[in-house]
Amino acid sequence: MGTTVGECCGAILVVDNDAASRELVATLPIDAGHEVEVFADAGAALLRAETARPRLAILDVCMPRVSGWEACRRLREMYGAALPVLFVSGERVDAVDRTAGLLLGGDDSLTKPFSPDELIGRMLSLLRRTADADPDTRLTSREETVLDLLADGLSRREIARTLVHIYEKLGARDRVQAINAARRRGLVSGLR
Repeated sequence: MGTTVGECCGAILVVDNDAASRELVATLPIDAGHEVEVFADAGAALLRAETARPRLAILDVCMPRVSGWEACRRLREMYGAALPVLFVSGERVDAVDRTAGLLLGGDDSLTKPFSPDELIGRMLSLLRRTADADPDTRLTSREETVLDLLADGLSRREIARTLVHIYEKLGARDRVQAINAARRRGLVSGLR
């Protein structure tokens, strides 16, 4: 197909189990001068994403084994909201489906068939947004959780109460005991 494979972070990740659609979706960014990594299977794409952070993920929604929505969820776990995700779908085309994709973490959505110019325009818009973002303002998933609590209107005192509640549930008196108890129960992988 003539794709340019990005060996480090920065390639656009294209995941679509339909060969014709995959080739079209991958060719457009390549023609626009971007590196692209192409996958027919979301599982393989996620393995690659673990070793190289993509600049953008373009995900077909309906795929066997791992859906585009699930792939988005896992990419969000890896990279947070800083990684732009564009969904494409020929099956999930109703407004409720597009809205679900956005609520599940996608940044934008296109229905198939789509205009090549529209795909490029949306892709460039998402890339521009992330290029303009200050990397020092990107948050870890833990920071995003605390920010969500603040956005929910919780005060520092209420957030502290939530933390105390977690300690109580785990039978811990402090942070180290809480993390050790959570690690023993398989809730976290280790101390951070």
